[in-house]
Amino acid sequence: MARQRRERGEGAIFYSKTRHRWVGQLDAGTDSAGTRIRPIVVGRTRDEARDKLALHKRGCSEGWRVGPRVGVEAFR
Repeated sequence: MARQRRERGEGAIFYSKTRHRWVGQLDAGTDSAGTRIRPIVVGRTRDEARDKLALHKRGCSEGWRVGPRVGVEAFR
């Protein structure tokens, strides 16, 4: 069975062989200098990375300040 594709704006989730973890990335726009902001989350399982990515996405939509490598704990 083929895996369903993610929609636009949902971010990317992939397995990193060097980290031995699932990594999620979200495009959160650009900062004042024009540099892209791409928060990265890391999870032991795909579902954990997806949940952390959803938390980042919700934070971005609510206007929270998100850096390129901010921990999820900053949103709690």
